[in-house]
Amino acid sequence: MEVVRSPCTVIGTFTSTVTEPALFVEVISNQSGDLTKLKPVGGFCAESGGALTLFIATFLGVPVSTTHTITGAIVGVGSTQRASAVRWGVAGNIVWAWILTIPASAFVAAIAYWVSLQLY
Repeated sequence: MEVVRSPCTVIGTFTSTVTEPALFVEVISNQSGDLTKLKPVGGFCAESGGALTLFIATFLGVPVSTTHTITGAIVGVGSTQRASAVRWGVAGNIVWAWILTIPASAFVAAIAYWVSLQLY
């Protein structure tokens, strides 16, 4: 098996390695209390529902985001108590972050590509 080590691959791997943990911490901190308060049974239901959704999507070959899946499950379980149990402002911020991630990633990738062309 041939390993491709282009400048873009190296830069992309480096930026993912550096940025992913920081983003993951932010997602977990939002889900662990800012989005909605869950009792242990609610957390179990959200995790089970998210896992079941991921298994079904994988079986069907549908690409899904684990973060989107678990966040949706947490919002769903939180809203079963009452709609006001979910902090919809926080949920809206999460959705906006998801929407802005793709163009922001494309912008960073374009800059990294340009820098790699200048260096190599």
